Amino acid sequence: MKINSFQNKDNSTIIATIACVILIAVGISIGGNLINFVDLPSFLIVFGGTFLVTVACYNFQDVWQAFKTSYEKLFIKTPDYGDIAYETLKASELAYKKSILWLANEDRIMGGYHKFFAEGVRLLSDNITVEYLENYLNQNVLFMVEQNKQAISIFRKAAEIAPAMGLIGTLIGLVQMLASFNEINKIGPSMALALITTFYGSILSYVFFYPTAAKLERNTHIELIIRKIYIEALISIGKKENPRILEMKLNNILPTDQKIHYFKS
Repeated sequence: MKINSFQNKDNSTIIATIACVILIAVGISIGGNLINFVDLPSFLIVFGGTFLVTVACYNFQDVWQAFKTSYEKLFIKTPDYGDIAYETLKASELAYKKSILWLANEDRIMGGYHKFFAEGVRLLSDNITVEYLENYLNQNVLFMVEQNKQAISIFRKAAEIAPAMGLIGTLIGLVQMLASFNEINKIGPSMALALITTFYGSILSYVFFYPTAAKLERNTHIELIIRKIYIEALISIGKKENPRILEMKLNNILPTDQKIHYFKS
């Protein structure tokens, strides 16, 4: 398995979310009319209000970046850690037997690796020090983590705001209903607004925003482990260590059931 398979799509989140929405819609349809749950004023209050209040808490650029980050990171399909370690060991062995410069110039080989690892090999081929490389890669990881943490915090904040906007819509609907007791035809729409906004807020929060934040947090943790494997391998390659030493170091990182045995003896 090539390391760039790390970029393959994991559609479980989108499939589960769509399935959840369908189940809710089916449940509504069985018990009544689905069209009764479509209300434009409620939609505007909850969806529009949630977006604008979230922007007010951060800024438009931060919110836009959070959606971009979720698009890039949410559907990452992570391969087995052992597969990644195995592939980095292959690269380490090639660099040890031939040279780092040879490995960096072999596009046919390096094209199969994640850009984070490939960039590290290229930097080593430019004769930078291992200390500089380690610092550079750690800064890269730190930036990735901070960007993901901000996106997670934005989605969690939006998940908190959505039910609150639903409550605001409920209060608006109740006020309109109480003000319309003399006009029977206005009581129904006002009551619908009061209830549907709460429904929309709950859906937006618990079906969309909280799962997105949780999945981003999970993928950030996974990506941290993967990049730790890359950094360990690149440092070993830069120090021109025997790949057998790297194998021992990587096995200290890997979960027990994913430890590798690249060298049989």
